[in-house]
Amino acid sequence: EAIYQAIGWPFDAWLPMAHLAWVQQFEAEKWAKTRRVGFVDSYIKLRLCDRLMTDPSLAGTTGLYDIKAGDWQPQHLNFVGLSPVQLPEVAPSTAIVGNLTEATTKILGLPKPIPVINGAHDQISSVTAAGVVQPGQALVGTGTAWVIVGVALEPVYDLAHQLTLEPHTVPGLWCPFRTQGGVGGAVDWLISSVLSGLGGKQKHEALYASLNKHVIDSPVGAKGHIFLAPRRRPDANGHLSGLTLSHTSGDVG
Repeated sequence: EAIYQAIGWPFDAWLPMAHLAWVQQFEAEKWAKTRRVGFVDSYIKLRLCDRLMTDPSLAGTTGLYDIKAGDWQPQHLNFVGLSPVQLPEVAPSTAIVGNLTEATTKILGLPKPIPVINGAHDQISSVTAAGVVQPGQALVGTGTAWVIVGVALEPVYDLAHQLTLEPHTVPGLWCPFRTQGGVGGAVDWLISSVLSGLGGKQKHEALYASLNKHVIDSPVGAKGHIFLAPRRRPDANGHLSGLTLSHTSGDVG
């Protein structure tokens, strides 16, 4: 609970904090030689601008950053044996990291260096780009996972329902969100394992197009049936409930 309140994410083994603890324990010699620690976004910025930087939303995903305090969490750093100076600088999403280095500019074939903006976590970038910047608004992002992201004036926590919380790019706003993982994979499973056997020689793309047409014809709410995609654990199960003989492939899709 304390970790969740600090970082905004339900603790899971995928968090970088857990990875770093593993390296510390099982690769002690390499860990002892480690001077700096960066993450995917900060490493890219380092290569582009020669500056290790991240934003509050992405810092929270490391498991090491206190999103309400706006700083690296001392107890979490002690757990993995790190100090703040070894980690990326945390700046607002709108901050300019710097200009591209001369070497990077040349590799990219650009006429001159250009500024690089700090950016934010994918879901937070999505709500910003969509103009979801007022409390009470929400965005449903669909793709590999389906994510419902809201906007609130105060931090919203709900560990029982695995709610995630991150800072919005707009100062003073928060984004509670819930991820339904595996939805894209579940649709692909429906196409590949079920509909492909019924579609004769239809290509994958044609089956997707056909399913999309039927989905558009399905009423809002898909006639009341509920689909829960399997979570990211390999032993997880998905569920279809509330099906009746009136439901169609479009309702299921």
